[in-house]
Amino acid sequence: MPRGWALGHSSQGDTLSIHVASPDKRSVAQVDFTDNRSSAQDAVQVMARRVRQIRAAHPDLRISDTTVCKDRPASCAVATLAYTD
Repeated sequence: MPRGWALGHSSQGDTLSIHVASPDKRSVAQVDFTDNRSSAQDAVQVMARRVRQIRAAHPDLRISDTTVCKDRPASCAVATLAYTD
């Protein structure tokens, strides 16, 4: 890992979050994993719930891209977000 970068993780319920931040904390990547093997959760609904949680803390949140698996209910979904801290 490059010097000064921060790597962390947290969990809440059935979700594991992994996040990486640049030394100045202006660039952050976060991946949220939710186990969707045993129940047919709609990943789009899970993603929308997470976006609402982030938007509550960051009103300037912008979604620049989304990708959703083609199966129904969608088993995976990805969103690219931008906001300031």
